[in-house]
Amino acid sequence: MEYKLSYDITKEDYLEYNDVHARKTMSSYFMLVALKTFVVLCSAIMIYFQVRSHQFTYSLIIPILIMGYAFFGRKLLRNKYLGKIYDSNKNIHQQNEVTIDENNISEKNSVSSMNLTKDQITEIVACKNGIYIYFSKVQCILIPSHAFENDQAFETFVEFVRTNYSSDSVKFCRFTKNKLSHVFLGILTGIVFFSVFIYFSMH
Repeated sequence: MEYKLSYDITKEDYLEYNDVHARKTMSSYFMLVALKTFVVLCSAIMIYFQVRSHQFTYSLIIPILIMGYAFFGRKLLRNKYLGKIYDSNKNIHQQNEVTIDENNISEKNSVSSMNLTKDQITEIVACKNGIYIYFSKVQCILIPSHAFENDQAFETFVEFVRTNYSSDSVKFCRFTKNKLSHVFLGILTGIVFFSVFIYFSMH
């Protein structure tokens, strides 16, 4: 069986790839969770002592801003930075043509072309919006889900790649955003602000 695909890489595809690449190692993922947990706890301590000493000044805003940046600002600034890279790099905007069968993958656009054999593949990462076929630690062939007619066709392709290219030496993993850490941090943040609210109510 042979697939012949033609597609553009959108800005959303590029941001998604960078997000997956940053999170696909457990160490970087847990470091991010640990950092956000540390920020929440430090902010809680700052808020507690300021409320306890009745120092209702603008300094109370500081820990709130820190938490806001940790949860929202960091990602917004990162996406803005990556968006500028995408806009300025014309090579990313090229129309890509990928041909893949059971043993070989070829990719070409108006700038470059590349042919890979099964033995050159090092890792395969799939997620809801695309599949990333790595041939080094940082280089991969990005194939977005919108290159296919529908989600079912994309899932069939993912299974085709997994069956033919994954092995004992080529890891295949399906990336899903782990919502458990977000739930944990959300609960922790809620407890912090609920505690502050209770303190205000009792004093």
